[in-house]
Amino acid sequence: MVQHPQSGGDTKAVAVGWWMVICLTILSMLAQIDKTVLTLLVAPIKADLGLSDTEMGLVVGLAFAVANFSVALPAGWLADKFSRRSMIAGGVALWSGMAVLCGTASSFLGLFLARMGVGLGEGVIPPPSYSLVRDGVAQKHHGRAFSLYGAAASCGAGLSLILGGILLGLITSRGWSSLPLIGEAAPWQICLILIGLAGLPLALLPFAFPDPGREKSDQSQATFAKALAEMGRQSGVMTALAVFSVCHAMLAASLAMWAPTMLMRNFGMTPPEVGASLGAMLLVIAPVGLLTAGAMMDYLSRKSPSGPAVVAIAASAVLAIAAVSAPQAQTLPAFWICQAFVVASSTIYLPVTSTIVARAMPSLTIGKTMALFLFLQGVCGAGLAPVIAGWVGDTFFPGEARGLANALSVVAVAYGLIALVAAVALNRFLRGGKLAAAAEQIAAAAQANP
Repeated sequence: MVQHPQSGGDTKAVAVGWWMVICLTILSMLAQIDKTVLTLLVAPIKADLGLSDTEMGLVVGLAFAVANFSVALPAGWLADKFSRRSMIAGGVALWSGMAVLCGTASSFLGLFLARMGVGLGEGVIPPPSYSLVRDGVAQKHHGRAFSLYGAAASCGAGLSLILGGILLGLITSRGWSSLPLIGEAAPWQICLILIGLAGLPLALLPFAFPDPGREKSDQSQATFAKALAEMGRQSGVMTALAVFSVCHAMLAASLAMWAPTMLMRNFGMTPPEVGASLGAMLLVIAPVGLLTAGAMMDYLSRKSPSGPAVVAIAASAVLAIAAVSAPQAQTLPAFWICQAFVVASSTIYLPVTSTIVARAMPSLTIGKTMALFLFLQGVCGAGLAPVIAGWVGDTFFPGEARGLANALSVVAVAYGLIALVAAVALNRFLRGGKLAAAAEQIAAAAQANP
């Protein structure tokens, strides 16, 4: 077994650990590309298949999330018992193949089912990935490692918008209307098929790094019952963390789904223009925000176990203001200024959640615990949030030119305020010593790695 860097492993072991994080980040970016590119294609899909905003919310959100949450808990159990690299490879192959099928869909039902397949494949990946990072990177670097892995969400979404816009523009300008073995296809279908096919070779990437092994631990702890019991023992902090992360996930999912469509409706931008502008912002600003947050968590955690909660409060305050303001912007420059703050803060909940869980829970429960959090984030975020935003617009602002923008501001107010209250509660619990296990681990790590 590779020497665990948490126990003072050599430079080579540390380098191998960071190489593993990079590989996992690349695969997570690929997942986000396949997941997000559909948001850029909402208009042509609606036109070709005759769908409403609510139906598109069901396809992009609920279909993906239903499959995601159905596999999240089994994936968490498997991640703590079986080959984590093989799980990831299988998931990559599955979601890439199902992304191809999305491109062959000719009806709402066909697209919905294929989208479920993408969600199923991608749902397998996070539990083993979080488990590998937890075991392969020193605890004192967890904030930065989980932030780098978390940056894949925004970077992948950014690449999806940029590459998707470029690819769609290329397909349209060249007049491509068919593919070998597929036959006649609309530009949006060709775009989805090509992106899905491009991901299949990367299913081999998990075997480009060694498994770091698992810390020796009592095997009786490797059950969902034990994980739930440990979470129950720390119910205050875990409940606050769950509420915080779910609200952030819902807000981020609402904006990710509907921001491209809102830009096209409010400012007359084309899909390639939206993809280039929003994608570039996600690629540049989101990683800066995440890596800054990770560094701050590592720094503050050396002084107090409440370090991640302080970062959570700051991110929630910024997001609550920016997410409400961006949809109401009357000019593009004003929108982009607000959106920059949204992008910088909207995914910080990912490393905050994973850092606290990694420090609080025993090694053999990490996959299961993260699966539970991902389950909640997936159901409420990717599943319900886009549908809720579409429903609010269709119900309370029907026919209004800025109805979608108003709906996004309304949901942002609710999610942002609840997340801020939960972050404040999380800070209170951590400062009050409610996470004794985390405090003990941080102290031990500080002594072993001064």
